[in-house]
Amino acid sequence: MSSRTLINLQAFQAENKFADAVWEARGLNSSASELLAHMKSLFNDCTEKLIIQVQQGTTKRQLKQTLVMGLTTFDSGDYDTEEKEFIADRIYELAQLVEVDMKDELNTWSYGNALSALIEVFKSVKPQKAAPALTQECTKCKAVLETFILEKREAIPSACFMVAQCQACFELNLIEIPDGVARMHCGKYNALQRLNRRQCTSEQAKAKLEQLKNSKE
Repeated sequence: MSSRTLINLQAFQAENKFADAVWEARGLNSSASELLAHMKSLFNDCTEKLIIQVQQGTTKRQLKQTLVMGLTTFDSGDYDTEEKEFIADRIYELAQLVEVDMKDELNTWSYGNALSALIEVFKSVKPQKAAPALTQECTKCKAVLETFILEKREAIPSACFMVAQCQACFELNLIEIPDGVARMHCGKYNALQRLNRRQCTSEQAKAKLEQLKNSKE
């Protein structure tokens, strides 16, 4: 594993994984603070173990075992559907950082063995390749920042400017999200702040972005 992997894991551990802006981007209200603190603690424990293993040069098989054990610390019965989807998305993101495939384990955890098996049947009959609905390059390192639209609902006024931190170089970028997005997944960036497009013009959003960049220097 490269030093970049270690840096990305440390950044993941330090970030506010369940910030209000990220819940809003998914069209959801934030869960109770006690539950969020517990979720964050479990994620940080798992991430800390991965950091140690990467430093020790552990194999991907062992890294996957750590991720699977980390996933099992989340009792799926304690969370509603939206919370489970959020947890699964963040575990998937963590697995991507260490280049481990966790799709099957996440499906089983999210939906149970029977439904997970049914999902696999449908996938084998009609395979679909997920494609990001929105893509743009990071203004600094040119990494492709992807926004996956998981669910659309026309009535949802989700239009906003999302302040996004590139996971590759940590540069702050501005991503425009359209109306009608009920749930979304951030690919290769972390959503830090949501600026309502009805209350903020494009120029104001850019000014806010520059202000945030300057405050980090």
